[in-house]
Amino acid sequence: MNHKNITIFLFIILLGSCHEHSMLEYQLPGTWKNRSMNVKIQSANNTKQDNTLDVPDGQWEAIMKIRPIETTYKKDGTFSSVYKNLKDSVINTSSGEWRIVEDQLMLITSGDSTTYDVKIEDKVATFKATLDWDQDGKKDDVYLGMQEKVK
Repeated sequence: MNHKNITIFLFIILLGSCHEHSMLEYQLPGTWKNRSMNVKIQSANNTKQDNTLDVPDGQWEAIMKIRPIETTYKKDGTFSSVYKNLKDSVINTSSGEWRIVEDQLMLITSGDSTTYDVKIEDKVATFKATLDWDQDGKKDDVYLGMQEKVK
């Protein structure tokens, strides 16, 4: 490969990665509602036992005993999540910043960050991450969630 071909090749790769990056930035802003979730908890709460939390689509309220979480991503790079009980009263909120790093979504709250692989098709997003679900100090729990864009 000569110098000109290498330059063209690198430009095409750069253009492709910019397109992916900008598509996620374009698709994400709005309000998303949880549909399903599966969390594989490794050594749950520092025990030798693994655990799985499985919330199939359509079973959120029955299993979680709350309404599906609604998360709003604003174009200014901030987000907020609202948690409501089954009587529609707000029981918790969380907020922070979001940004796209390479082709992944990074959520930053209270100085902590979690990075998700996100795939959006139509108005449904799949989020995958390794995080500290059981708050045992280890990011070793595998999260897979599905959310639907509602606004």
